[in-house]
Amino acid sequence: MKQKNIDIETWKRKSHFKFFTSSVGSVRLSLTQPLDVTQLVTFCRQQSQKQKKYLPIADFIHRHDILNISCYPWGDFTCIQVKPVQQDTCETGIPFIAWGQYQQQDERLIMSLHMEVNHCFLDAIHLYQYKAALEAKINSLAIRL
Repeated sequence: MKQKNIDIETWKRKSHFKFFTSSVGSVRLSLTQPLDVTQLVTFCRQQSQKQKKYLPIADFIHRHDILNISCYPWGDFTCIQVKPVQQDTCETGIPFIAWGQYQQQDERLIMSLHMEVNHCFLDAIHLYQYKAALEAKINSLAIRL
């Protein structure tokens, strides 16, 4: 992903940016939502026998198109707050995403999805749209019956 520079003077979120940067410190928007992962769990169980390879962290150091990602696999949560470690040279615009252990709810598997972003760049509607797109992608996974 190519890094995109934003011209503040022509940016449609200029007024948002000015408002949130005039506050003391960085304004973070944090939202935890339930995510239906039933299809994803089924798909992963089917694929787990084919591949057991992990991504080496060294491949992602000094990249600008990354996310801070974490998980809490021991249980579910309704809120999580983690302050990602960012180098002085990193922008505060790097999103933070976390998820918990999925839980059985009726016939579905539901997992908490937490997203934290810089409010200068995104609003709550954008977090909902991301979650909806992720859920649609999960539901499109082909599983063998």
